[in-house]
Amino acid sequence: MREIDLRDRALEEAQRMLDDLRREASERRAEAEALRQVAEATGSSFDLEDMLRHAVDIALKVTGTDSCQLYLFDKKTNELVLRAADETGQTMIGKIRLKVGEGITGWAAQERKPVAISRRATANERFRYFPQIHEEEYESILSVPLLFHNKMLGVVNVRTREPHEYTKHQMRLLSGIAGQVAGAIERTRRQRQLERTAVHLHNLSEVSQAIMSNVYLDDMLNMFVEMTARTMGYKICTVMLVDYETQDLVIKATQSPDAEYVCKPSPKLGQSI
Repeated sequence: MREIDLRDRALEEAQRMLDDLRREASERRAEAEALRQVAEATGSSFDLEDMLRHAVDIALKVTGTDSCQLYLFDKKTNELVLRAADETGQTMIGKIRLKVGEGITGWAAQERKPVAISRRATANERFRYFPQIHEEEYESILSVPLLFHNKMLGVVNVRTREPHEYTKHQMRLLSGIAGQVAGAIERTRRQRQLERTAVHLHNLSEVSQAIMSNVYLDDMLNMFVEMTARTMGYKICTVMLVDYETQDLVIKATQSPDAEYVCKPSPKLGQSI
C-alpha cells in the first residue's frame, strides 16, 4: 500500500511538472508571437506616432490588461511626455508631462526597472494623479522603462480595473515590447539625424561649388544666406561686409523682405552687436 501511495505521489508530481512545462512553453510561444507582431509593426511603419499606436494596441492585447499609455523622454526638458494611449487617453496625448522620478511612471524611468503595484495604485505615495485619463477607475499598474543600451527613452504602462498581481510572464511580455519599441525609436532618430546631415552636406556642397565657380559675389552671398537660413531653420540671415573707407558695416545679402531693415543706416564698427 505504501509503495502505491509513493508511486501515486510521484505520478502527481510528474504531472505537475509536465503541466508547468506546458504552461511555460505556451507563455514562451505567446511572447515570441508578441515580439513578432511588434517587430512587424515597427518595421513596416515609417511614422513614429503610428508605430507607437500599434505598440499600445499590441501591449493591451498580449498582456490582457485594460489600459495602456506610452511616454517618450524629452531630454531638453527632462520630462516624460504622453505620446500614445488607448481611447481613454487620446485627448491628452502631448499634454501630460512628468519629470523623471515623478509618479510611478517617472520612478520606473529613474530606476530603469519595472515597477508593479497590484492594488490601490492611486493611493501609493509616489502616484501622480491625472483625472483627465480616469485613473481612479484602475486598481493596478505595471510600468516598464524603454531602454536601448541602458539609455532611457521612455516608459510604457499597463493597468487593470480590478486588483491584479502581475505575473513574470506579463512582465517579460511588456519588457520585450518595450525593448522592441526602444530599438525602433532609436533607429528612427538616427535615420532622421542622417537625413539632416545629408541636407547639410548637400547645402555645403552647393556653397562650395558656387565659391569655386565664376558666380558674382552678390549672387554667392545671396545663395549663402538662403542656404544658411534653410539649413539652420532661421527666419532671417544677413551678411554684412566692412567698408574700410567709411568704417561702416554694409548689408550685402539678407533674407529679410523688410525694405526698412535693408535701407536702415549702416552701423559703424564697434556699434551694436
